[in-house]
This record gives sequence, structure tokens and C-alpha cells, in this order.
Amino acid sequence: MTMYLVYRNGSNSANQSMCDQMPVAIVEAPSRAAACATVRHDGARLDVHAPSYLALDESVECWANQHFTAVPRSRAKASDWNAIVGA
Repeated sequence: MTMYLVYRNGSNSANQSMCDQMPVAIVEAPSRAAACATVRHDGARLDVHAPSYLALDESVECWANQHFTAVPRSRAKASDWNAIVGA
């Protein structure tokens, strides 16, 4: 398992106006794709308090013109990482 910093990409006036990329979560996952997943294989939405979610604002939304990407902790900007953990 690897620690990933998840970014929401795509400007949207509802949640990140005039901002193309914003860090939104820190996730422990086996791959980047898994880190970006918001829905389990059975179709249920992941619980934000699940052990794999270390930090996630319950208000995080992803609109049709947005998507999530992830970078491993070793490649994440310290300022973005700290924005999530509150350091």
C-alpha cells in the first residue's frame, strides 16, 4: 500500500472556481487508480471514515467537467500535502 495525495482537476464555479487543480484527500491505496476511486466495486460510495481515507472533507464533490488524479507521497508538493493534513 502506498500513500497518495489526491487532486481534483478542472475548474468549476460550484467547488473550485478559477482553480485548475486542488488537493482534496490523502489515501492509502494499492495503485493510483484505486486512490482516485470514489465508488466501491459493489456500487456503494466509499465511507469517508473508511481506514483507507486518512483525510477527506465530506463536501468534496466531483462534477462532470472534473476528475481526480493521484501522486505518491514521495512526489507530492509539501505545501499541498500539508494543506490536507493541517500542518
